[in-house]
Amino acid sequence: CIRDRIKEATHKDYKRLGRTLCSLHSESSKIINHSSADWIGRKRPSYIALSVIEAALSRLDSAAFLRDKTKRELQNLGDKILQEMKSYPSEAFVHSDLHFGNILVSGKKWYCLDFDECGFSYRAFDFGIIRTFLRATNLLDVFWPSFIKGYGGDIDNQAIGAASALRIFMAGKIPERLDLQHIIAD
Repeated sequence: CIRDRIKEATHKDYKRLGRTLCSLHSESSKIINHSSADWIGRKRPSYIALSVIEAALSRLDSAAFLRDKTKRELQNLGDKILQEMKSYPSEAFVHSDLHFGNILVSGKKWYCLDFDECGFSYRAFDFGIIRTFLRATNLLDVFWPSFIKGYGGDIDNQAIGAASALRIFMAGKIPERLDLQHIIAD
């Protein structure tokens, strides 16, 4: 269970997760910079704010289980996230779903798994899933500093907050994946 793996993790594990993500970002940049324009890796999805928000809102708008008021609130939230993300570059390769449930540990080595949602976005986008899991388990204040220390480098907290909100906003794909017609809003 992912929640159990998160709760069992230590400060050392979160610091290593930060280093792993930093390595993924820096090494993937090297690969992209040395690859040809027609390289198949460039065909991965783009998670820029506008495309993520438009896709999520389109799916949520057709979700019968949401009230109109909720849909308007989500539209307003999407507009705020979009405004915030305008100033951040979106050139980096991102895993888009990195957490302890997608790390295979073999001896002293860690292997990242589940690259089905990888693509291009803001580097801070990858921070969103980690923050979400930590917040959901009430461990954000405990382990976030260790993760950030492991990642190192220049960290823009405002960008992380906005990109985390954008990552959460992707949950709008839920109606596309599940049959939720039996759920009716009050």
